Amino acid sequence: PQPVALSPPPPTREVVAIRLAVPGGDASAPVELRLRLLPEHSASSVAFVRHAAEHGCTGNLYRSEKDFLVQGRIDCGGGTPGKPPTPK
Repeated sequence: PQPVALSPPPPTREVVAIRLAVPGGDASAPVELRLRLLPEHSASSVAFVRHAAEHGCTGNLYRSEKDFLVQGRIDCGGGTPGKPPTPK
């Protein structure tokens, strides 16, 4: 009999969190947006979002649709050291 090859483990899926203000919400109580960084995301986007989460960057959430779309702005200001370029 032939040995059975094991499937490789699934790729690690890192989750980061960013605090965002929500339209019509209390600006003093932003919501936490958790983002799963996936292997199919561009390296520049992952680097920027990881940096934003690690440095406490904030932003605004404009619109979201469950399981589909999130639109907003992440603001790290000019003062965070080592900030990667903002992906467009």
